[in-house]
Amino acid sequence: MDFQKLLLDPKGRIGQKNYWIGVAILLGGNIILGGIPFIGWMIWILLVFCGVCVYGKRLHDAGRSAWLHAIPWAVTLLLGLIAVMIGGAAVISMIMAGDHLSDKQALVHVGGAMFGALSVSSLGLVVWIAYTLWVGLLPSQAGDNAYGPQPSSEDEVFSPVSHARSNGQTVDGEAVDVTGQSSTSSSADPKTPS
Repeated sequence: MDFQKLLLDPKGRIGQKNYWIGVAILLGGNIILGGIPFIGWMIWILLVFCGVCVYGKRLHDAGRSAWLHAIPWAVTLLLGLIAVMIGGAAVISMIMAGDHLSDKQALVHVGGAMFGALSVSSLGLVVWIAYTLWVGLLPSQAGDNAYGPQPSSEDEVFSPVSHARSNGQTVDGEAVDVTGQSSTSSSADPKTPS
């Protein structure tokens, strides 16, 4: 398996097996990097791109646009914003109440705000789990589609370039035959069948 193509190339298609391998790598990376302050968070940005590649190629395999991957991100950001607003509203109400709140009332305010914020932000996790399962369980589109050939083996990661090379199409302006030889270097023997 070519992990570089799996994690860093957004083009082509991958089957379910490679998708779940990619998701496992992303999950492990998120867990490890989440525990490393600052530097881990900076490296996490690379995992976002890797996620786009893995999820996008699986969506491509089902004949769907990788832009669908923006939906769970947008929902998660919206839920995060709502969670911050809930927490902020609790802090503002405590400030406005001033000394009129007893310790017990203040604790109820803070606890309620934390519960509300955690509940809303937990919905983001539910969205990601549901989305990951949906993408992983999507049926592959039979045959070639606009994103490349159908993966013939679950152990390979296909890209449009490798498909073009195997079908004798042009790659970067140069025709390539099935053997991988350039058409400019192939022999001009008229006895050779074409």
